[in-house]
Amino acid sequence: MAPPAVRAQRRMHQDRAFTFYQAARAILHRLNPRTALRCGQQKDRKIIKFSGIANVPGRVAFYASSEHFRQDIPALVPRKCHDYLVAQNFMHEEFMQEGRPKVYFSREPRVCLSPETRENLSRKDAARFVVSFAEEDIDRRMFYVALPGRKGRLIKRLTRSLSHQRARLCCIINRYAENDQLALLQERVRFVKAMGADIDIFGHAPWSGANKWTGYPGYRGAARDKMRTLTQYNFNLCFENCDEDGYITEKIIQALMAGCVPLYWGGGSYLEQTIPAACFINCRDQDPVEIYQRIRTMSRDQIVEYRRAGLDFISSPQADRFTWGHWAQLLLRRLEAQS
Repeated sequence: MAPPAVRAQRRMHQDRAFTFYQAARAILHRLNPRTALRCGQQKDRKIIKFSGIANVPGRVAFYASSEHFRQDIPALVPRKCHDYLVAQNFMHEEFMQEGRPKVYFSREPRVCLSPETRENLSRKDAARFVVSFAEEDIDRRMFYVALPGRKGRLIKRLTRSLSHQRARLCCIINRYAENDQLALLQERVRFVKAMGADIDIFGHAPWSGANKWTGYPGYRGAARDKMRTLTQYNFNLCFENCDEDGYITEKIIQALMAGCVPLYWGGGSYLEQTIPAACFINCRDQDPVEIYQRIRTMSRDQIVEYRRAGLDFISSPQADRFTWGHWAQLLLRRLEAQS
């Protein structure tokens, strides 16, 4: 049996893949209900999970990586076997040249994309099919899938625990390896250092490079269950990797789901029009020592007010933008607008 940290890692990837599976199935159901039913069968799950929906002639090709797209180019380009194309994280010349309705999206910050993709994103002819976090029109803007479609059970749990006392002050759950491209990485480290022994640090080993957290006295290893770990703390330091307009990931949403007060930096100029300011402590350009003193002396009633604001947000239609159903409908509208 794999170690607990490895099993947790696998569950995370499986949950994320299943989110894409659900959204892709919704797209198929809208375009062809019979196809969607076939794709819902257990025997097709692995094909959808690892290769995207590239096995359904005449409908949608969903590519989870550039490798999946490149592998299908011989069949895709000459035979024109799909009506709609959806690409994630890459936008190479073959995709740009396709004339059929298509959508490109990425859940990564721009600096993490390939040079070719970044170049193509800046082209004027790409605007009609690119779905972006930085879209000015909020009805066309992409939001990170982080909330369940049915929020009733979550809302009940948060309501019950609204005034519960938590013994631990603050935690961070994050990988840490040197990366000059990630602008907020060093800001995250500055805040951790300012809190000293009052912040517990959790993090898997990074994808590459040494785990830089291991030298800190507060390092507790990998969190076996992120959400359960968060419920033990009053505050969660959850900075994004980059402060890009609209780039608001699961980090702040999961903190709110756990009843933590997020210490947050991210989202660029769209942050407070996306998540109410009463839900979190905005750390952008703030003194880490001042933030630390603020949370260390915060009363229980003040903490409960932040939790209540987070609960109100999660309960609101505004938060529905962070569900897979909203994401699927957004992609559908973009595909149909090109048809």
